Amino acid sequence: MQKVKNDIVTKMKVAAGYLFLLAALFFSLLFIYNEMQSLVASDTEESSKTDSLLLLLREKDNNTIAMLQELSNANSSLLSTQDLERIISEQDRDINRQRVQHRVITKRDSVIRPVKKKGFFKRLAEAFVPSKDTAVVLNTSLEFRTDTVLQPYNAADSLHQKIRRISQIKQKARKAQAANNSLLQQTDSILSMRIDSLIKGLEQEVTERSLQQAQLGREVRQRSIQTIGFIALGAVLLSIIFLTLIWRDITRSNRYRKELEKANKRAGELLEAREKMMLTITHDFKAPLGSIMGYTDLLARLVADDRQAFYLENMKSSSEHLLKLVTDLLDFHRLDLNKTEVNNITFNPAHLFDEIKVSFTPLARAKQLQLICETDPALNGYFKGDPLRIRQIANNLLSNAVKFTASGSVTLHTDYHDGCLHLTVTDTGKGMEEADKQRIFQEFTRLPGAQGEEGFGLGLSIVHKLVHLLKGNIEVESQLGQGSSFRVTLPLPTVDKGDKEDALSEGPREPQWATPTVPNTNLRVLLIDDDKIQLNLTASMLEAYGISATCCEQLEELTNQ
Repeated sequence: MQKVKNDIVTKMKVAAGYLFLLAALFFSLLFIYNEMQSLVASDTEESSKTDSLLLLLREKDNNTIAMLQELSNANSSLLSTQDLERIISEQDRDINRQRVQHRVITKRDSVIRPVKKKGFFKRLAEAFVPSKDTAVVLNTSLEFRTDTVLQPYNAADSLHQKIRRISQIKQKARKAQAANNSLLQQTDSILSMRIDSLIKGLEQEVTERSLQQAQLGREVRQRSIQTIGFIALGAVLLSIIFLTLIWRDITRSNRYRKELEKANKRAGELLEAREKMMLTITHDFKAPLGSIMGYTDLLARLVADDRQAFYLENMKSSSEHLLKLVTDLLDFHRLDLNKTEVNNITFNPAHLFDEIKVSFTPLARAKQLQLICETDPALNGYFKGDPLRIRQIANNLLSNAVKFTASGSVTLHTDYHDGCLHLTVTDTGKGMEEADKQRIFQEFTRLPGAQGEEGFGLGLSIVHKLVHLLKGNIEVESQLGQGSSFRVTLPLPTVDKGDKEDALSEGPREPQWATPTVPNTNLRVLLIDDDKIQLNLTASMLEAYGISATCCEQLEELTNQ
């Protein structure tokens, strides 16, 4: 858990370091962008002057084009060869043409009437309405004369006149064009002056602005370098800090990993040692305990004194208890290593629970407890399951119930429905607190109320593992001072027809209890065991029944006899 927590903290530190570095990079880029924007920011006044210069250049271009057009027109106003040829051709036509002279003589006689003097108001009225003319034409006569005789004609004078007339027209046009051209030249001069003035101003401003921009660029670069340097220094410091923290966490994680590897190796060694110990217990504890219990039974038949019989009974009880502890350890060891297998056979659960009741009746009677066994009639049939594991579960639950119940009763209730066996063991013992309900299923766990009682604290842990091995579940209900109730649910399918017929053919198996009988005295038994104590014990027990026993520790001894 600590390793997972450390890994999460390390990942958070790495993520925080990257976030800080990304934030520093973002702010540095934003700062550089803002500084560059100040360098490339557009100047509106400079833009307007540039626009004005472009406008003047366009006007100058138009004016130059107009001047070129006027020069072209001036060239066209000169007397060209074509004009001379046209004048000469017209002159030739005039020479060949017959001259006809027409004369008109007009004679007119007029009479003028004297003007009368007018008063002031008459003159004022005539100022707005003019009076009629006082000159009156009395007689007019017209005389027409035509002379068809050719008159002398001077062609040179006529040609000179035409050329002079055309030259005058062309000269007037040239004067107009010259005036227009002069106006265009003046306009061009004005535009050139304005353009020169504007260009000089722009050159000066551009020079000053270039110097300012260069100075500003140096300042911006200097500020940018300083800022980037500080940011880089901060990033390096952050990187060093986070690398130090991450390195420390990695070192700590490696140390924890090495410690875990050592602990895992140690746990493996302990498990191996425990397995060896279990094997040792299996051989070195169970065999001597069996011998002690066997010799105790043999002594009990020879002792007539009640006190000696009491001692032997205590020895047998202690041996049985020790054997049960060893058996529990072995069972827990096999369950913990998943070496316990389920052996499903056909059996009668009702007979099984009757046997369990019979086996626990003496224990309950010894503590003056009432043992109640309630079995569902539906269980009086044949089912398929592992009766050995079911017996072990019931035995452990009943053993705990009898052990921790001082007075009252212990109840074993079983019923069958929904294809499951429901086994409930209820007692009127000490009970337990709510927080102890889950702890009781942990191995080697003993509750405060169990102090003074014998045991390792493995009984309920074995029950819990066996229940899960049989794919069931277990529930517990308990109140302190009011007893406890353990409810176990195990799947228990019914047998099919063939298995049921086989089980019925064997007949019902009722609990059979051994009764001493006197065998045939001529019976001889061969015993082979590497444990001499067990051989002697078994031989003594057989001799008590008149059976002759031949004991051998090795098979070779038998062949030598």
